[in-house]
Amino acid sequence: MKRNLLLTIIILLLSNYYTNAQCTITASAPADTVVCGDCINLSVFGQGQGDIIFSENFNSGSPTGWAFTQQATFTNPCSPQGVDGTTHIWFGNISGVPRTLRTVNYDFSGAVAGATVCFDMLFARQGNAAPCEGPDEPQEGIYLQFSTDNGATWTTVNYFDPNGGNDPLLVNWNNWCFQLPQAALTSSTAIRWFQDNDSGADFDHWGIDNVVIYFNDPTFTISVTGNGINYSFPQGSSGGEIPQAVCPRSTEVYTFSMTNTQGATCSATYTIYSRDPEVLVTAEKDTSICPGGCVELDATAKVIKSPAKVITYSNNEFQAIASTFGSITSININVQGINSSTVQPGLIQSVCIDNLTFFGANIFPPGQVGIEALELALVCPDGTKIVLVPAGVTSGTQTSGYANTCFVPVGGTNISAGTNPYTGNYDPNEPFSNLNGCTSNGLWKLEVRM
Repeated sequence: MKRNLLLTIIILLLSNYYTNAQCTITASAPADTVVCGDCINLSVFGQGQGDIIFSENFNSGSPTGWAFTQQATFTNPCSPQGVDGTTHIWFGNISGVPRTLRTVNYDFSGAVAGATVCFDMLFARQGNAAPCEGPDEPQEGIYLQFSTDNGATWTTVNYFDPNGGNDPLLVNWNNWCFQLPQAALTSSTAIRWFQDNDSGADFDHWGIDNVVIYFNDPTFTISVTGNGINYSFPQGSSGGEIPQAVCPRSTEVYTFSMTNTQGATCSATYTIYSRDPEVLVTAEKDTSICPGGCVELDATAKVIKSPAKVITYSNNEFQAIASTFGSITSININVQGINSSTVQPGLIQSVCIDNLTFFGANIFPPGQVGIEALELALVCPDGTKIVLVPAGVTSGTQTSGYANTCFVPVGGTNISAGTNPYTGNYDPNEPFSNLNGCTSNGLWKLEVRM
C-alpha cells in the first residue's frame, strides 16, 4: 500500500509552570515575541488545594474507604522502595482483569470551586516476569473514572495508554492530578482506577499510592502585574484570559500570583520579547535631473510588521510509504525551538494532515479492507503516544483518505460521523492532555498502524 502524508503540528508556546502542595498556576500567551507596540492577551489558570475529602497512603496494608473487586498485594513486590519508601497497593498476578480500585461514594456537591484527585502510579515494565510484567498494548491501560449512579455507569477522566510498555512517564513513579468535571460534583460520586484488558493474570501489572481527593480552595485569588497591568480575577476563579491587553515596547516580564485567605501563595512569570519592525522604503529614480539639481520623488514607505506566529512544524515533503497489512510505519517530523522542554497544558493546538491517500490495487483485496483498517497515532520524542483515529471508526475505499484534516482539542466532531474523504476539524480519540509532560523538542512521529 502506498500513502502520501504531510503532517503539521501547530504549537502554542506556553509559559513557565509552578506547582507546590497547595496550588498550581500556569501562565500562557499566543506567542512569546511581538513587534514593538503590538498588543497581546495573556492567560492564566490556577488551582488551589482546599479541604481534603479522602486520603490514602496504603501504609497500613489494610486500607479503608475502598471497594475492591479482586485481590491486591501490599508487599511492594516490584518496587521495593515504592515512591516514598513506604507501602503501596499492587495489582499483580493474584487475579486478572477486571482489576479495579474503587472508592466509596463521596459528597462533592459543596465543591464550589471544583474538586481534584491526585495520586502516584507505576506500570510494571514490559517483558519482566510476573507479578512485575507490564502493560504494553493500547487496550491494556488504566482508566481514571467517576460514577454518579453508584457504579451503574462510569465516565472517563483520563486513560493511561501503555505506549508500548516502556514509557518513562509510566514505568517510573509519577504523580498525576486531574480536576474532576463539573458533572462529577454530585452528592454521591465514586472514583475508580480500572483495567479491563490483559493477556492473563500473569501479565500487565500496575500499582497506585498516595491518593488524595480534595476540594479546590474557593478563597484563592489570581492576580497579574507588570508593564502597567494590575489585574485580579474574582476570588475563587480559576483564571482565564486577561481582559487588558499588553503592548510591550521592550522585553517585559509579567508576574502571576495566586494567594488564599490563609496566606498560601504560588507564582509564575511570563516573558514577552519585543522586536523592532522592519522598515521598507521604495522610490523610482528620476534619471532626467542634472548633477547638483533637486527633485521631489514619488515614494512609498511602509512598516513591515510580522509578529511571531504560532509555530508550525511539518515534514515539508511528499512521502510515499509502501507497507503491508499488520505493520506499523511512521512519518517523522523534527521539532526544535520550543521554549518549554516538555509538553505543557495547551501547548499542542492542532495536528493536521494535509493529504493521506490509499492507492495501489495489489495491497488490499477490493471491498475487503480499506481506510477503516488504519489507526493513526501521534508520538512525541520520548515515546508517549495518543491515538488520533482508532481502527474501525472510518469507512471508505482504497482511494479514500484524509484531506486538510485537523485534530483539535476543542470544537471538533467525532470522526465516525464524517464521510470520505475526511476533511475538517475532528476530536482526537485520546485528548492532547495525555501528552502533558512528554519531551517537546526532537523527533515527533505520526504512526500509521494497519
